[in-house]
Parts: sequence; structure tokens; C-alpha cells
Amino acid sequence: MRRKLGFLCLALVLAMGTLGVGYALWYEDLYIEGTVNTGTVDVEWSYGPVWDTETKDVSWSDVVIDGDTMYITIYNAYPSIWYHHQFDIHSVGTIPVHFTDWVIDRGNLPAGATLQIWEDSSNPGGGPITDAQLHEGDMWYGCVEVHLDNDAAQGAQYTFSISVMAHQYNETP
Repeated sequence: MRRKLGFLCLALVLAMGTLGVGYALWYEDLYIEGTVNTGTVDVEWSYGPVWDTETKDVSWSDVVIDGDTMYITIYNAYPSIWYHHQFDIHSVGTIPVHFTDWVIDRGNLPAGATLQIWEDSSNPGGGPITDAQLHEGDMWYGCVEVHLDNDAAQGAQYTFSISVMAHQYNETP
């Protein structure tokens, strides 16, 4: 009985060895090269009407967009005036995006100046930018409201900037 078991084990070892040699003779490395495109994450700003609360055309403001930052400059400023700057952020990438909070650089605005960013009422059902998810072609409409208080200098020029960072919908920065 032991002898039969020994022959059986020897036969199995030889069979496995033969299979291994056969596999080794037919084995070859396979290399695959390629490019995987998953899409793009990209947003752009654009701005619309800019207006103020003065009755005479003495002061004005201008908007310049450079990459992911919107720069606003107020010219010939004076105390107690409001400026409004409508804008939108639109997704031009193929992957949906979420936003972090606003990054505001007050530049040389006077200490008493108030700066608010609010959602434009033309964006139905929206909310704060941090609650927004934009798909390709979607837009988020907003307005920057600046009030120069009594500490604003007569005839001064003020510049500040606003940025917002977009990230892929399923990633949290």
C-alpha cells in the first residue's frame, strides 16, 4: 500500500513538473501601452453688468478676469456709495465640479468697506457656491456688492480680488 502511494505521489510530481515545463515554454511577457483620458476639471468666470448707486457719473468700477481670479477696481471713489458687479462661474470641463469657499483679497479697500458676495436671483434653486455642483455647461450666477463707508477717500482708487477653487465632484480638498 505504501509503495502504491509512493508511486502515485511520484507520478503527481512528474505530472506537475511536466506541466510547469510546458507552461514555461509557452510563457511570454505581454506589455500594453496606451493613454487613458478621464476628462477635465475646468471652470471659467465671466462678468455682466456693473453699476453703482450714484446719480452722477463721477465714479465707476471695472472688472478684469485673469484665470481663476476676478479683479475689481473702483475709480474716483468717494464715501457712502454702493457698487454691484454681476458675474457667473460656468463649468467648461467634462467632469462635474464642487467649490470651496471664496478667497477674498481685500487689496487696498478701506477698513470700513463692506464686501458681500450673494447669489443672483436669476439662478433658481441655487444656494451658496459651496453647495453648488456644476456639470458641463452649468452656470452659477452671483453678484459682488461693495459699499464704501465714510472712511473712503475722495477720488481714491481701490482694487481687490476674489477667487474660488473648483475641485472634482468626488474629491474634497
